[in-house]
Amino acid sequence: MKIKKVEIKNFRSIIQGSFEIENILAIVGQNNSGKSNILCALDSFFHPDKQLENYLNNKNSCGIPRKNPCIEITFSEVPHEFDTFKNSENNIKIKQSFSNNRLIYNIFNPTDGKYEIFDKNIKNYIDFVLIPIDRVSDVDGDKLPENSIVYKAIKNSLLKLSERRDTYSVQLQKAYEYIDKHAFEKIAKDINNYYVASHVSAKIMKADNVDSTLLMSVLGISISEKGKEYPINLCGSGIQSLFVIGIYHYISSQIGVNYLIAIEEPEVNLHPQAQRQFANSLLNNTSNNQVILSTHSPSIVDQLGHKDMLLVKKISHPKKGFESKLTQLSSDFFERNGLDVLAYYKFAGFKNSDFFFSSHLIITESPTDGNVVKLLGEKYNIDLLNYGISFVSLGGVCNFKYLYFLLKELDIPHTWIFDKDYFLDYKNSKKENSRDSSGFFQYSNNWTNDTTKKESIKKLFYDDSDRDKILKFLTSNHQKALTLMSRYNVICMRYNLEMDICSSKKSLELYYDLLHIPPRERNVKKILVDNKNAIKDATYIHKIIESLENRNLPYSFKEIVKQLKKIINESV
Repeated sequence: MKIKKVEIKNFRSIIQGSFEIENILAIVGQNNSGKSNILCALDSFFHPDKQLENYLNNKNSCGIPRKNPCIEITFSEVPHEFDTFKNSENNIKIKQSFSNNRLIYNIFNPTDGKYEIFDKNIKNYIDFVLIPIDRVSDVDGDKLPENSIVYKAIKNSLLKLSERRDTYSVQLQKAYEYIDKHAFEKIAKDINNYYVASHVSAKIMKADNVDSTLLMSVLGISISEKGKEYPINLCGSGIQSLFVIGIYHYISSQIGVNYLIAIEEPEVNLHPQAQRQFANSLLNNTSNNQVILSTHSPSIVDQLGHKDMLLVKKISHPKKGFESKLTQLSSDFFERNGLDVLAYYKFAGFKNSDFFFSSHLIITESPTDGNVVKLLGEKYNIDLLNYGISFVSLGGVCNFKYLYFLLKELDIPHTWIFDKDYFLDYKNSKKENSRDSSGFFQYSNNWTNDTTKKESIKKLFYDDSDRDKILKFLTSNHQKALTLMSRYNVICMRYNLEMDICSSKKSLELYYDLLHIPPRERNVKKILVDNKNAIKDATYIHKIIESLENRNLPYSFKEIVKQLKKIINESV
């Protein structure tokens, strides 16, 4: 059996949440967002005795009266003995609920749509194991603890290997007899020379049964690398985790029970390259077991597919202060939104941490634009990094749909920043033919003719009435356009980033000096047309922004600063 879907209700900080898992799932989110409560809920389902006291003490309660905890798991690859309870997809649903101071298990019967008492031990088919941050208890190098999974795995396997013909114990018996004859008898004879009772003698006796498990007390685990051996307890936690995972895969193959293996923060004590190797090891797993891990590591997260991620966020709740919200890309995400998987990952690949670790994502059309926004944040002491603000460059209108649907599906707070030509075409089609007498760009009075952009505009401004007003204001009153756009988390430059800077008289004076333009040649057109490439230079842009006072900032830049402050306040 394997886990297909988990639904959690009223358990600790999770009022209601669900997620699916195929082979691997990474739980990501900020500290104290509720990631560990997911692992705790799974532990409760599979090991109720460990969690019963927490239920009785209300530690597993969500804190809302008359809201009892409930955990329901959908299982796939179910054996025939459950045929009566299989749905149309050959899955079964088993629910654990806490009521009247006891934990109850029920299984859903799709025939009558009701739940029935479930009295089987689910761990006979699938089990859940949690590998904590401290892995040493299971992998002590010098001596295996008798309660460790490694000790049990080796001992049980020895017993299984010797079921038909125990040649190991026979050889051990011969070894004992040799030692007894050549050592123990001599030692006993020497002891008897000092024994005061002459009518009796002492003898060194062996245990009743000399079998291969007798060696367990002297076994330890070491890791061999490049010809050298190291006790495993001296290796990094990543090596320890992989070894323990390997042990569970081995046990599963021996006893026919699948495992959902949970790992807390596998990145501890691993450098980034080792973290990537760890993630790849999990991805290349060929066993029938599943792995779920909670992590803060960009190096691990960036190796995984977006469907293999579960985002946990802390949001406000009117009755209990906050709750944990679980979001995940649905199984039909790509098909439902008409996205090409390869093209999607070509754009979004290796940026997972930007999306999943961000408290707010700012999307700009180019990296230069993003750097200017960061500079504005620094100028006004807005600590974007400290509040988890991430930046992503769109890199072309063709990529809009990938970001749009990802942010929508995961409900990630975000802000879009565009140049005006994203929305409106140039007045005379070509950019250079659409300047006014001063060199500023002029635009058409209608939405762009670019089909891809048009579709994105409809998605950004989904209200038809507001969309019409925005078009009107873009061609008549840019400040009003910005105000209305802010409802949709969109900022539009009056022209573009470098040209907006030149709409400030103070900025022009600074440009004249930086570009060494003689006084008699100083006019706006000289900057915008004759030096159109120079004003795009990031060095010049940074110098001017650093020199400008707030009152001299272009209105679009003031709007960016305003929105940055708003983002920080909402994060707090």
